[in-house]
Amino acid sequence: MLGELTETASKSSSRATVPALFWDEEYDEIKKETVVRGVAWGWYHRDEVPARLLQDVDGITLIFAVSAKQSAHFQGKEIDYHDGRRFFLAD
Repeated sequence: MLGELTETASKSSSRATVPALFWDEEYDEIKKETVVRGVAWGWYHRDEVPARLLQDVDGITLIFAVSAKQSAHFQGKEIDYHDGRRFFLAD
């Protein structure tokens, strides 16, 4: 699935793309709290990413775009895909 999405992103931009895993959260200024959405995917143009940031996982090249603080959310977890709609973390 991720390979297909990456291919689509590459074709739509006419440039090679690489998927990036994010921890999606933001601070809500009105509510004065952090809103956590969890695992998210995005894409970078491959020619704009330093090679040292690319990782190969099961034959798929990707970027883990998470900070040291955010990496704690991924410790001991497996990224899973459900219902053709979303990614989540499983123990």
